[in-house]
Amino acid sequence: PFGTDQLGHDMLAQVLQGGRISIAVGLTAMALSLVLGTFIGVLAGYFKRLDGLLMRGTDLFLALPLLPLLLVIIMLFRDSLRGMFGPETGIFILIVFIIGMTSWMQTARIVRGDVLALKEREFILAANSIGTPSKRVISRHIMPNILSPIMVSATLGIATAIITESSLSF
Repeated sequence: PFGTDQLGHDMLAQVLQGGRISIAVGLTAMALSLVLGTFIGVLAGYFKRLDGLLMRGTDLFLALPLLPLLLVIIMLFRDSLRGMFGPETGIFILIVFIIGMTSWMQTARIVRGDVLALKEREFILAANSIGTPSKRVISRHIMPNILSPIMVSATLGIATAIITESSLSF
């Protein structure tokens, strides 16, 4: 359907082959970003003592210029990871790790806001009043109720990770 190039190669097959790597980078980087962002967001939203520290750290990461930072990190670590894991796997691991570690901030802020709203609801107050441990309140009551915004953040983050990966590859 896309036709062929000057050498007769199928363009659709080339697009699908290249898309596999981009989708893998996007999904893996976003999974790492979601785990880190959700963890920090839940801690900041549920525990008032950690809120200021974690959110100021998040603001610090948001203030950093992303593309120059990514380029410097890739230049520093690409040769050592290529030597350890091979040329393709090493670069894949590096790009996924770098994108995942620099894109968790939006998820953390969204999760924090939802946790702050949820912890004032009646069922959370009831669970706290009967002495339910914080770990159980978070796992049984808060996490299931914040899955919707996490999924929306994941969907948008996959596209952002793919665009970031393509700019780094360029």
